[in-house]
Amino acid sequence: MQEKKMQAQQSRCQAENDSFRCELISFNEVLRLSKILARKIKASGYKPDLIVAIGRGGYVPGRLISDFLLFDDLTSMKIEHYTRAANMREEVRIKFPIPVDITGKKS
Repeated sequence: MQEKKMQAQQSRCQAENDSFRCELISFNEVLRLSKILARKIKASGYKPDLIVAIGRGGYVPGRLISDFLLFDDLTSMKIEHYTRAANMREEVRIKFPIPVDITGKKS
């Protein structure tokens, strides 16, 4: 039942504008993918100074990954590619920048 609901939502999203592709995924899938990414980061030996969650779809994965890495320094920003719905902007715009100075930090 959940699968059919998601397929219907995805179809509606694609029907709004054929040039805009989106995929709606469940929280369990976000959780699974976040765990995979956190394991890959750990295995690589990379140690960021900061994790940046990108607004709208990236808040939850950013938080999950920071939790899996036992990492406290998480911030966010919002980037806009679209004016509304699926109408793409000519240029990407940072609507809400990172609220702290990150000069010299690895993210």
